[in-house]
Amino acid sequence: MKNIEETIKNTFIELLNTHTIDEIDVQLISDSLKIKRQTFYYHYKNIYDLVASIILDAQVEAIKSTNIEEIIDNVLKAYYKNAELYREIISSSARDILIDATYIYFSKSLVYYLEKTFNLSLDARKEISSFISHGISNILIEYLKNENYELEETKIKVKAFLNEETLKYIVEGYSKNN
Repeated sequence: MKNIEETIKNTFIELLNTHTIDEIDVQLISDSLKIKRQTFYYHYKNIYDLVASIILDAQVEAIKSTNIEEIIDNVLKAYYKNAELYREIISSSARDILIDATYIYFSKSLVYYLEKTFNLSLDARKEISSFISHGISNILIEYLKNENYELEETKIKVKAFLNEETLKYIVEGYSKNN
């Protein structure tokens, strides 16, 4: 079972050398592998499910850290390792899958960070984390789609938006209003 899933994923990635994500469909993958469409559908619901599976395979785990730079470095290293694939995803109709995965990573990591760094309720941590994660995931995706940005340059730009000082300011503002 896992072998055919890996074969489908690898074929999809190989097809990206000659097609965009939006040009690849189940029939093209099935024809390339000489399998029936039903075989594809046995393992994946559709192309987006396949893309999500590929992203999840490469996705970094949310880390439990009290250091914002470590959280940012962790995701950026993984994303730049897969930069070519992610740029293809970003420029396709599957873009939201990568944005959601990025949001989830930051949200989980920030909830832990806020718990260990600030005296906040779980609801407050979730609200602040969600607010920051939406913004930072969209910013990160914009930087990733620009192939002129190198890893270090992107780290600097992302850290300008997400850093200890910014988080402290957001938490203080949230606390004053609640």
